[in-house]
Amino acid sequence: MIEWNWYNSDGSLKTKSISKYDDKGNRIEMNGYDSDGSLSGKYTYQYDDKGNKIEEVNYYTDVSIQFLNGKNTYKYDDKGKEIETNYYNSDGSLRYKNTYKYEYDTKGNWIQKIEFENDIPQLIIERKIEYY
Repeated sequence: MIEWNWYNSDGSLKTKSISKYDDKGNRIEMNGYDSDGSLSGKYTYQYDDKGNKIEEVNYYTDVSIQFLNGKNTYKYDDKGKEIETNYYNSDGSLRYKNTYKYEYDTKGNWIQKIEFENDIPQLIIERKIEYY
């Protein structure tokens, strides 16, 4: 998806975003625009050799000057499952950290995922997989 448009209930354009991709199909940049066409924010993305997103940096724009808003970094296990996300403030300090723990069935599919925020469990997702 290259362009997304959001509209108000009266049909007028509210905001839009335009994305750029690398030759592997990974989104490397997304720019957000206000209804008047002015740039409101920008995201940049980096990936590892396996195509996993490892960094996302976001900026906001004020009177055509961009300011760093924050940065997220991502880590994955050997199965390509996300195991850690770190959210940083604009000054580089850690805002919070999410970690993910998986339980797998005998076929190697995850059947339980626990999400922790700053080491405190926040969410448990359980899947039931039937094999035929």
